[in-house]
Amino acid sequence: MRRLPEAGMLLALLERGLVDNRLIDRLAVRLAQFHAAASTGAGGDEHDSLSSLRANWIENFAQTTEFIGRTIRAEQHASIHAYVGRFLEMNRELFEKRVQQGRIRDGHGDLHTGSVCVTHRRLYLFDCIEFNDRFRCADIAADVAFLAMDLDRLGRADLGDVFVAAYVRRSGDSEL
Repeated sequence: MRRLPEAGMLLALLERGLVDNRLIDRLAVRLAQFHAAASTGAGGDEHDSLSSLRANWIENFAQTTEFIGRTIRAEQHASIHAYVGRFLEMNRELFEKRVQQGRIRDGHGDLHTGSVCVTHRRLYLFDCIEFNDRFRCADIAADVAFLAMDLDRLGRADLGDVFVAAYVRRSGDSEL
């Protein structure tokens, strides 16, 4: 086993100001290629049904109740919970359509700046969630959103926007 260099991690590159739109475009291409080759259909689709999505969200909200009053107000928690319920219901047809289109893939499940490395001009996506199919088998939009949100969290929403646009262009998934 070869260890990836810490200096090549996307997070380290961001901290040193070495990430530009061209690198983000390469990352979008790499992820689109990964998703195109990833398995889909039986064994994965059931993890992204509307009932499965709803169950995941219910679990997330149950796990975050301990933070009410510390990092989030009860009203915010309740508002987000209600919004998610409405969003899932209002977009039921879109979720079902994405399953039918094969947009549910055995993907990464935890794509963030700490799981991307650039070394010797190659891009590596690593550390996917192997222990839980329910987290890993999802709409490809989840992997894209996860990395875009991490870039936003790090103060680089501009790169997140570039990443999403490049992924849409490269994958042809205009409903992402």
